Amino acid sequence: MRKVNGSGAEILSRILTHYSDLSADWLLTGQGSMLKGYHPTQYIQDYAKREKLFKEIGNTIEVAKKGITMLQAQKTELYRLLH
Repeated sequence: MRKVNGSGAEILSRILTHYSDLSADWLLTGQGSMLKGYHPTQYIQDYAKREKLFKEIGNTIEVAKKGITMLQAQKTELYRLLH
């Protein structure tokens, strides 16, 4: 393990400089969000939007599968009629 030189304040300053999106309050107290500007409610809203979108995509795929099945049946019937 590498030895770190400097006082605690200097070390914290270097950490916060290197990781600019890290919350100083969180680093010092362990309270609040780890990242600046991070709001759990926004994450939940974004997750809900993605979940809804995936469900809609799944429904679209199911409709497409049914359409393909129907077209395959029509193709089979047309082939039967022509031969």
